[in-house]
Amino acid sequence: MLRSQSLHKCQVCRQNVRPGRSFEVANYVLCEKHICCARCNMNIHLDIWPCDGKLYCRNCYLLMVRADLCKSCCGRIVEPALEKEGFMWHYSCFVCQACRKDFANENYFMYKNLPFCLVHVQQEKNRDKQTATSSAALPKSEINEELE
Repeated sequence: MLRSQSLHKCQVCRQNVRPGRSFEVANYVLCEKHICCARCNMNIHLDIWPCDGKLYCRNCYLLMVRADLCKSCCGRIVEPALEKEGFMWHYSCFVCQACRKDFANENYFMYKNLPFCLVHVQQEKNRDKQTATSSAALPKSEINEELE
């Protein structure tokens, strides 16, 4: 994957690189200093994953490109998972987001892209209505003070 080259210019710093000190990685010529992950900036001499004109370490590549993240906990999904409502979920995370009870064979209700049981979806909607109503009842100057 890495191949030493004769004199070239690093595509990052544009400096000439001595023979034996440059590397061609996925059609990029780089000096030793610039073979690093575009996301975490760690040195990636031997474990390079190119994507969209950038180089990544394996972990960042998986996070950015290949891995799905759980909608609830934002954790990486590496085991079998559930796809619901256009999102990926760990089985243990697809529960009511208020009481953490699983739905088993009961209905769930999506609110703001998160699942809730019937009791808690109603509470969430009522809470949002109360917030909107209390903000609408305040004079404009008091709303601005609350935001500051």
